[in-house]
Amino acid sequence: MSNKGKNSLDNHQDIVLSCKALGRSFHDGNRTVDVLKEVSLEVKAAESLAIMGSSGSGKTTLLYLLGGLDQPSKGEVCVKGQPLQSLSRRKIEAWRNQHLGFIYQLHHLLPEFSAVENVMMPLWIQKKTTKVAKAQALELLDQVGLSHRASHRPGELSGGERQRVAIARALVTKPVCVLADEPTGNLDQETAGQVMEVMQSLNRELNTSFIVVTHDTEVAAKMDRTLMLHRGEVQSQRV
Repeated sequence: MSNKGKNSLDNHQDIVLSCKALGRSFHDGNRTVDVLKEVSLEVKAAESLAIMGSSGSGKTTLLYLLGGLDQPSKGEVCVKGQPLQSLSRRKIEAWRNQHLGFIYQLHHLLPEFSAVENVMMPLWIQKKTTKVAKAQALELLDQVGLSHRASHRPGELSGGERQRVAIARALVTKPVCVLADEPTGNLDQETAGQVMEVMQSLNRELNTSFIVVTHDTEVAAKMDRTLMLHRGEVQSQRV
């Protein structure tokens, strides 16, 4: 499924995440290494964007900057119109937890907690009561087809099931955008396809934007747009 059939969202107020002239440099002795150079983009509500590029092109660096997990050397990132660089580290963390969700190549589930407890974690951070957090977590587990596995710990779940729990956890706070770093990278082709179907379904149903870093052309083809990075710069964008 592609979301190209969605209604066009042309108003500036519909832009949920953007960056302007974003750059990230690191110092290696006396040498400055520019990992990301002058990247600008906008992501609208309910839109899906794939970020592709060869190893070392800056894909993951860009994703971490967009999610407020790293600080840019120059430029700015805005989430729901709020420039992150104008906030303190503590306020960035709170804003990120409220408005963004994250999915990683490795699920990063806590092994000592059940599936439903792992999904509840972001809500506990928001000081939600256990009753409210559990109800919302069970609702998301049902949406990813795992309500019957809610009491199982990660070690009792398959790789695809663990990744679906991670997707539920990323979406439980009802974020405006989910950032995913190679979410199918550790899965076989069939399981990867199933995980992508879940993500696309939730993209439609919840109107949540997705930004997905991937090396898989089949995954990218299912997104609304693809941004190609080369040596830290935007090489091309295609719909």
